[in-house]
Amino acid sequence: MQLARTVDGGLPPLAWCVRVTAGRADAVHGPAVVSRPDLLHDGAWAGPVAEGRPDQVLSCGSGVVRRGDVLRVVTPEVPFDRVHLVEADGALHLSNSLPFLLAATDDALDPEHLWYRSRMRAVEHGTRLAPTHIPTRRGRRVRVLLGDLADITDDGTVRVRHRPLASPVRDFADLRQRLSTTVAAVVANAGDEDRPSPLRPLVTMSSGYDATAAAVLAAEAGVSEAVTMLRRDEDGSLLDHPATAARVLGLDLVEVERDRWRHRTDLPEAELAATATSLMDVTTLTLEDHLPGRLLIVGYCGDNVWSTTNHRTAPDVVQGYGDLSGRGLAEHRLRVGYAVLAPAAIDHTAHPSMLRLARSAEMAPWRVGGRYDRPVPRRIAEDAGVPRGEFATRKLAGSGRVGSSRQAYPRADVDRVGRDLEEVLTPAGVASYTAHLRTVDVGSAQRAMRVGGALWWAYHRLDAVDHRVGARLERLGVRGLVPRRAKARMARWAHVHPDLTAWWPHWGVEVLRGRYRGRAPG
Repeated sequence: MQLARTVDGGLPPLAWCVRVTAGRADAVHGPAVVSRPDLLHDGAWAGPVAEGRPDQVLSCGSGVVRRGDVLRVVTPEVPFDRVHLVEADGALHLSNSLPFLLAATDDALDPEHLWYRSRMRAVEHGTRLAPTHIPTRRGRRVRVLLGDLADITDDGTVRVRHRPLASPVRDFADLRQRLSTTVAAVVANAGDEDRPSPLRPLVTMSSGYDATAAAVLAAEAGVSEAVTMLRRDEDGSLLDHPATAARVLGLDLVEVERDRWRHRTDLPEAELAATATSLMDVTTLTLEDHLPGRLLIVGYCGDNVWSTTNHRTAPDVVQGYGDLSGRGLAEHRLRVGYAVLAPAAIDHTAHPSMLRLARSAEMAPWRVGGRYDRPVPRRIAEDAGVPRGEFATRKLAGSGRVGSSRQAYPRADVDRVGRDLEEVLTPAGVASYTAHLRTVDVGSAQRAMRVGGALWWAYHRLDAVDHRVGARLERLGVRGLVPRRAKARMARWAHVHPDLTAWWPHWGVEVLRGRYRGRAPG
């Protein structure tokens, strides 16, 4: 299949869209996308750029690779990013941006569909069980690729397959070698001279387990720069500050005030809303000045992959249950121009064996007990010289919990929703979103919201019981009371309460569609 490529300097640096017709693929992309005759890619991967094999190694980002007569679509193993496909006007369109895809096909999200966020969050039950399609206003069905590979043939046939599972981890030395080797390979790819715009590595730091371990792996790979968001206690003293770890690892640490994004007027939170997950990553906006042209190395996924308490293991449960960190950045990173690497996600499909390792006698010297106990990252950090007591002494969530499944906003009071959101969005974002709500026929959605609320209540109580009982049954080799497939089916309709936050994806996509209008390929 022929791959024709056009660079559009007016696009977000890492955005791309491809139109496939009759054995030809026409692509348009931003100036920072890796673009070769046989390859488009918006991030970094664990191998040389010249070899062009992001479909065969860890991929931090998405793209397409030409393999003879087949165009292979590549998504990352962990769904920080997604690829969207839809048939429209006799062609197959695909893009790493949902707003770009909808602008290219003159379409939009369906204002009567209140379950986009539930459908996207159902992936927490496993990529192989997650919903694969979302509806549009024009009655189309957009295919969502999460952790998948897809081959597109000359006649437009799409064959989707899952990435191969990682082999089980044998012991700590085996896992440690995999982590070091892969991080070093991705860092080398990011700085490869064959890239149009090399990505300089930057590691985010806190005093938690996962960020500290990620910083150790980054420093070993030659990374020298780190950044942290300052957090203060009521008396003004610093909390969660990683000064000691940064000093031990030889990292130059830049400190940024956590809430500096709150006075922006360009609606940056719309980029997070458009991903249809949550706004938990809103605090990342404070780092934006430091992110262009970066490979951002983060501690995401460690909450579940490295924990001793997450018994809900399965090879395709990426990030485990409830961990959303990073998924809201898919659109933001395309505009700002950075890729995301989470070391804890490396070989995450070997999670069952990682849990056995974390609980093994080998790791006992690095266990401290309690719910905040992760011997794998603790050993990584302490082996590197970070003193015990200087990190992971208390659990401090780093994200902003906005509109989570535990918060149901009033169903008919737009002004009340606006007042609540002032605590977590910019004033401009609140004004824009509440104005969008006033264009929606909220009244006609009341019945759907009541039914959806009842389903939400039932689903989360069933999930809570299943979790508590499952923690005991897991010791007997039983995964829980309710089969994962059944829970995934329920989650697509009931994971998020269908209240006045149900239109966040619609608002976010509509705000972003303007930047892509008139820039479609072909």
